[in-house]
Amino acid sequence: MEQSAPDANGGECPECQSGTYTIRNRPCEPCPANSDSHEAGLAECSCLHGYYRAPLDSVHDHCTS
Repeated sequence: MEQSAPDANGGECPECQSGTYTIRNRPCEPCPANSDSHEAGLAECSCLHGYYRAPLDSVHDHCTS
């Protein structure tokens, strides 16, 4: 799912880069601790190998071991 973030004037910026994510055209944010987005334009970051989120955690929470 490709997403773009708005620029300061409300226009569209290029999609978020690897290592960041965006939700509903909000500015790109860095991936939470122990997670990464390995592709540009993603709306969430995946936990790194050996790290996990609890079942009730949001996909935007940091990952723990």
